[in-house]
Amino acid sequence: MIEATNVIRTNLKVLIARENLRRAEQGEARLTMRGLAAATGLNLSSLNQLATNKTKRYDAKTIDRLCKFFQIEVGELLIREEGDEP
Repeated sequence: MIEATNVIRTNLKVLIARENLRRAEQGEARLTMRGLAAATGLNLSSLNQLATNKTKRYDAKTIDRLCKFFQIEVGELLIREEGDEP
């Protein structure tokens, strides 16, 4: 029997899509993961793990930088879901 657990996921892909919509409306270049890494000073590999929800631990500095970049609160970046642990 698989036990239901609480899972933390990121909303990073949605935030990037929203930013790209805003940029398209302004005639600006798309935001890529590489661009996000450069703008935040975060490691590209870490961002990819966050975006694909493969990370097991969340670094406060990383979360803070992403929240500052997107001008959001933590609850808009991290989402708690109930589900079966893989």
